[in-house]
Amino acid sequence: CPAGFFCPASSTLALANPCPTGTFSAQVGLSAAAQCTNCTAGSYCNSDGLTAPRGLCEPGFFCVSGARSATPSQGTNADVCPRGRFCPAGTISPQACPAGTFGASTGLANISQCTSCTAGQFCQTTGLTAPTGSCQAGSFCTGGAATASPTDGVTGNVCPAGSFCPAGSIAPTPCLVGTFSPQTGLSSANNCTSCTAGMFCDVTGLTAPAGNCTGGYYCTLGSTSRAPSVTDARGGSCTVGQYCPTGSAAPLQCPFGTYMNETRASACVVCPAGFQCTRRSVADACPAGSYCPLGTGLATVPCPAGTYNRNGGISAANQCTQCDTGKFCQTAGLTAPTGSCLAGFYCSAGSALAAPFFNNASDANTTCNRVGDVCPLGNYCPLSSSTPLPCPSGSFANQTGLSACLGCPAGFFCPQGTVDPVAQGLTCPSGYYCAARSTLGNQTACPIGTFSNSTGGTSLSACQSCLPGSYCATAALTAPTGLCNSGYVCTIGASSPQPSTGLCAAGTFCVSGSSLAQPCPGGQFCATAGLSAVTGPCSAGYFCTLSARNSTPTDGMTGNRCPMGSYCPSASTAPTPCMPGTFNNATMATSTADCRLCTAGSYCGAFGLSAPSAPCSSGYYCPAGQQVSSPSNYSCPAGFYCPTGSSTPLRCVSGQYQPN
Repeated sequence: CPAGFFCPASSTLALANPCPTGTFSAQVGLSAAAQCTNCTAGSYCNSDGLTAPRGLCEPGFFCVSGARSATPSQGTNADVCPRGRFCPAGTISPQACPAGTFGASTGLANISQCTSCTAGQFCQTTGLTAPTGSCQAGSFCTGGAATASPTDGVTGNVCPAGSFCPAGSIAPTPCLVGTFSPQTGLSSANNCTSCTAGMFCDVTGLTAPAGNCTGGYYCTLGSTSRAPSVTDARGGSCTVGQYCPTGSAAPLQCPFGTYMNETRASACVVCPAGFQCTRRSVADACPAGSYCPLGTGLATVPCPAGTYNRNGGISAANQCTQCDTGKFCQTAGLTAPTGSCLAGFYCSAGSALAAPFFNNASDANTTCNRVGDVCPLGNYCPLSSSTPLPCPSGSFANQTGLSACLGCPAGFFCPQGTVDPVAQGLTCPSGYYCAARSTLGNQTACPIGTFSNSTGGTSLSACQSCLPGSYCATAALTAPTGLCNSGYVCTIGASSPQPSTGLCAAGTFCVSGSSLAQPCPGGQFCATAGLSAVTGPCSAGYFCTLSARNSTPTDGMTGNRCPMGSYCPSASTAPTPCMPGTFNNATMATSTADCRLCTAGSYCGAFGLSAPSAPCSSGYYCPAGQQVSSPSNYSCPAGFYCPTGSSTPLRCVSGQYQPN
């Protein structure tokens, strides 16, 4: 069977069964139509019995497989090129129109037939059949834009300064007259800025105001003229009492101290000297009590304190009148003096105060004139004083401004003109006291029998009674005259070294400076009155406790005879007991030798015994002088026996023995 045909079994003709339209066969010997090949992609087979495709599909069409025509309409396998795409000759798969274009109709044959995106629109993706949407507000799209806010400058851009771009703009719209914009990307006329107050915007599309408002005129927000000829909401010209410098946003009132009597002024006139300008359009004469230098406005300058001005129209402080002598001009701005100078002060011409005060520390280097002062220290100034008067003796003035001096305080003295007795050291001297208003320090002396070792005494109570043991023989003493004589006692306030009632009694003694008689000490005796030391020691065989008047006392209070069991050497204060192992059975013993050894066969077991304590214990023997009843050194030896009271051991008699 030939190429382009197929021959089923029992075929009698070679050309009886051609491959159908839309297929072809380059091979021989086919036996069925199914063995014919579908027309090649991009080509068409428009008749039966073909051995190869007829040719390429026409431009504007696509042929996937089995195309039966160069301009097929077979659906998905072969058909006209769909909208949003283009198909060159031999197209197998339609190609999408690129971003920035769209295809509104079918059958487009090449990319040039895709429509450039409409101005004011954007075509964001490929294969569009219509624009994606309107250009974004704040941007403009000239045509072929692939984005809602292009920035390439070819298909569109950000809305430039001085313009605004609503959504869908094909070009920027200039900001209106009276507005401007330094910013890009504005979306509406409302985004344009009203022309800055004080400036004007006279054309469209401004990125900044055109310039400043002309002097003599003012430009409000959104002004369209540099010199608004008609006063309206956008500006106007300045009137009388006003001024408008270049760039004014509103008319300015002439400030106090200036005036303007013409219109369209760019500056006000400075108020002349001697005048006051508060009404803005005229200058008035300066009022009384004040002066008006060049440029005086609402606040005139008051004539300073210490001066006054009865009439107006002056321009400087030195044209104000000095306050009259004896008067004071207390406040600024006076038209006459305030009144007379007060007591405690004195006033010269030009005084500003009823009580003038000149501070030496702070005012010494100033150029001000001294026009009076507070009454100085040490002086007083009665009402209407012209000069200070010194304080009389017995008074002082330790503060300024006194109309009368103060009484000198107790403890001080004040001669004439005293400022401060304390600060000046006018303290009452020791040995004296100063009552209030004292004129001299030695005016009142401390009396005999007293003294004062401190200053500042205010009364007799400041004089101290003479100290015990001392005497004060004269007046005005600062310390006692001396110590009391020996043999005498000087009590408080003594005026003599040998007071008539101060002789020391027998049994006592008084050293120099005694305030109390000293009892004669133990072991001693004081035999007479007026002693300065003890007479001597107590006699042996006696003891003296205190205040003994002789060496052999027997009264039992100041001393006594030495008792049995003891001994008393000379100067004894108490009996000395005999030692254990001894005793004394006699009085008036004088030494330890008078204590006898304890009797043999007995023992003396304590101090101060007048007889042995008891016999020696049995089994022991006691030689003379034993202190215990069973002396360990004297136990009875073997072959002997010792009954109670033994002084020596007794030998056992013949026929007896004692082994222990």
